[in-house]
Amino acid sequence: MPGSKQKLRSGGFSVTPVSLNPSAALRYARRRANRRRNNRLDDADNVKVVTRWIDGGSKGRDDGVECLARAGAAMGSRQMNRQGLIVAVAACCIGLAACHGDDAPQAPAAPSDAPAKAAGAPSANDATVRHRIHPSLPEFTFTLVGSHPAESDGVIRVRSIEIRRGAAAEPAQVIDGLDTETPVAAGAPALEVLDMNFDGYQDIRIVQFRPAGPNVPYLNWLFDPVSGRFLENRELNEIPSASFDPATREIRSSWRDGATRYGTHSYVFAEGRPVLVRKEERAYQAPGRYVLTVSRFLDGAWKTVEQREVREAEEAKGVKDPTADK
Repeated sequence: MPGSKQKLRSGGFSVTPVSLNPSAALRYARRRANRRRNNRLDDADNVKVVTRWIDGGSKGRDDGVECLARAGAAMGSRQMNRQGLIVAVAACCIGLAACHGDDAPQAPAAPSDAPAKAAGAPSANDATVRHRIHPSLPEFTFTLVGSHPAESDGVIRVRSIEIRRGAAAEPAQVIDGLDTETPVAAGAPALEVLDMNFDGYQDIRIVQFRPAGPNVPYLNWLFDPVSGRFLENRELNEIPSASFDPATREIRSSWRDGATRYGTHSYVFAEGRPVLVRKEERAYQAPGRYVLTVSRFLDGAWKTVEQREVREAEEAKGVKDPTADK
């Protein structure tokens, strides 16, 4: 039951689910991810404060002890989480030797052999995908501009997406204002190119962040043949773990809401947006036993077309409950 809690017990099985619809669960996960991101930014700010005090000592204005005391005071004056405190203390210890230093001149740094980034060229922190989105158009180059934080293995923090046509050096479009934690796996591009609205033109999407559960949030942009630009589709963003079937022209979303409620929603595109047309939900009553409910949107209203209790052991053997509702 949406918005309610119930406790289920059966032979040691005890679960207290909090029921949300998939879109609400996705928004909740996004709020949690934003809070985690803000905590990391606070920690980075704390480390900068410590580094400023260390830098002051390294120039001979303070001795090592006073520098360390000032760094400790800076840490104590701000809230830090455990990871940020460890990083700040490590930075302080590394800089302590510099705090003791005298005013001896420093040797000039050796010139770097690494060439500067050319205008319009992706850096080592970027991820690039090339794809022809339609036979009538040139190849597109999509560059995810961001950073690969050391503490987040296999993740790129995307800040913008640069889109180039053909061999052009300058982007034809820049999608900016992003703040993601997009997974990067070997052999799998961080940006997907696929036809999401079944109009014959390929569109693009990226994972916004890795959730704790299976409801994966995506950011989606559909190609507009009239303007030649990729436009964000907020309705698609609300559909977790979406997959696209060109044969049936349907979008399917398999989701989980707590430990006892699972489902698959089916959508079709109508007037430029995804429309929910079928819902299949499983509500577990006990381990291995759930109520299956299938609903369809018919004649302007939702109608239950199937509802029955399922025992997984019998289902696996192909035995259907003779008392099942038609």
